[in-house]
Amino acid sequence: MKQFTISSDPEPYPTNWPPETYVAYQQEVKREQLDGLRQLIEKKDVGETQMDKYLQDNPEIVVCLLGQFYNGHHASWIVPQQAIRSPQPEVIPGLKPDFILGGKSSDGFLWYVIELKAPKHALFSKKDNNLRLSSDANRGLIQLLEYIDYCSHAQAYLRDSLGLTNFREPKGILLIGNESEFEDDNRRQDLKADWNRNCPDLPIHTYDALIRAVEQKV
Repeated sequence: MKQFTISSDPEPYPTNWPPETYVAYQQEVKREQLDGLRQLIEKKDVGETQMDKYLQDNPEIVVCLLGQFYNGHHASWIVPQQAIRSPQPEVIPGLKPDFILGGKSSDGFLWYVIELKAPKHALFSKKDNNLRLSSDANRGLIQLLEYIDYCSHAQAYLRDSLGLTNFREPKGILLIGNESEFEDDNRRQDLKADWNRNCPDLPIHTYDALIRAVEQKV
C-alpha cells in the first residue's frame, strides 16, 4: 500500500478519505511543470481545451490553488471532467465541471468546483467608459453557480457515487485571463479585489495568480 505522510511518520492511506486515485500533492509539483505552465500561458492563442489538457496531465498544479485558501495541508484531491448531472435533451443540459478540487486541513474537508476560461480572455469589458464583466467571465460565473446549486441539492448522491468524503456545498473558483489587463488600470484592479472580498465563495483568479501559487511550492 502507498505510504501517506501527515506527520513525521509514514502512515497507511486513511480508508475514510476520498479514493486515493484522486490524490495530488502540492509539495510534489516540479519546476518543469511550472515552466510548462508559463510557456503555455505565454502563447497568445492558447485556448481552454489546451489549458484543460495540461492541467489534467499535471494535477499537482491545480491543487496548489488550495494554498490561497490555507487548505490542503493534510491532503488534496483533484477530479477532472466528472459529469455531475446527465443531460436531459430539450429539458436541461448536463453539468461537468472542469475540476472538482478538495483539500483537508485541521478544520476538515473543503471542496471546490473550478471553471476554466482561457488566459487570453479578459475579466472585464468596457463600453462608453463603463466596466462590466466580459461575456466569457459572465458565462463562467453562471456555470459555477449552476454547479454549486446542483451540488448542494445532490450532495449525498455525489458523496456516495464519487466517494468524496464530506462533500457538501462546494465553493467555486473561476480561472481566467492574466494581470496585463489590470496594468495601469486601477478601476479594474479595484473591481476584481472588491469581487473577491464580497464574494469569498466565488473568487476569480488569473493565471498569474496560479503561477504564483505554484511558485510558492516549487
